[in-house]
Amino acid sequence: MPFYTKKQYWHKSGFTLIELVVVIAVLAILFGIMLVIVNPEQQFKKARDAKRLSNLNVLAEAIQEYHLDNGTYPDSADTTRFSTVSAAGGSLSDSTGGWIDVDLSKFMPVMYIDPVNDATYYYSYRHDGVGFEIDATLESYLENGKNTSDGGNNDNKLEMGNKLTVLD
Repeated sequence: MPFYTKKQYWHKSGFTLIELVVVIAVLAILFGIMLVIVNPEQQFKKARDAKRLSNLNVLAEAIQEYHLDNGTYPDSADTTRFSTVSAAGGSLSDSTGGWIDVDLSKFMPVMYIDPVNDATYYYSYRHDGVGFEIDATLESYLENGKNTSDGGNNDNKLEMGNKLTVLD
């Protein structure tokens, strides 16, 4: 039996510090590239705009159904309502009298408000007895021309309804 020293049985295992630093640097570069490509802030804007489009579609449908049932549009004619101000003094999202001052609970479970709902991003509604319009300011789709191709008179807002000149 040959004589072996402890050193001969010792095997190197694990990673060196340089190998770890190189791997971390490569991962950091890949993460940085992914952030530039994905652009999470732009994705959040697109998601909020998609929510706005969905909300406006539901609101427009509820208003049309209310008109069919009652022969008039919800709320007072020639009164502009904003999703940032409660018409009835209660909750903005109350479908029995939130920011549009009429009970729409038969047509929708809650009164939809803008995902941001501040001085810049909000919904507005108005009717003149003949037609109605609902508007929203977009964040991301604004760049894609969605607001300029809606048929309305305001290129800075997305407009829905059956008379797109009721609001400015």
